[in-house]
Amino acid sequence: MDNIIINGYVNKLIRNVDGKFDKFGRSWFRVSAKWLEKTVLDLGYPSMEVFLDTYTYDQSDEIIDFALEDGAVLACGAGITITEEMTVSEWCPNCCAEVELPAIFKAHTCPNCQEKIIPCAQSETQDCGSCPID
Repeated sequence: MDNIIINGYVNKLIRNVDGKFDKFGRSWFRVSAKWLEKTVLDLGYPSMEVFLDTYTYDQSDEIIDFALEDGAVLACGAGITITEEMTVSEWCPNCCAEVELPAIFKAHTCPNCQEKIIPCAQSETQDCGSCPID
């Protein structure tokens, strides 16, 4: 395993002010396995394998920052295109039901109670006070 691809939030690599690139779903970047192993061990992970099995997009933000700083990014881009058929599970705070929503980060209508539902599980910050969706 010479190179590793790490996935992250699309706006980490692409300026996405108006949501134009939301359809890509994720960004990706390739780094050498040797660089990644050293970095994750320095960050306190027990091994690169543990990091790769457990990392979240929030943690990949930290890794991409270090990779850019170190000049370790070998390639990068926007990943898969999200389609309306792709869904995520969300909890509706209005009717307390777990519902499936399109995997697009925008306000949706709960299919159970018809109230507005925000896809919080897809949020970068998980901080309701700074949510970019009204």
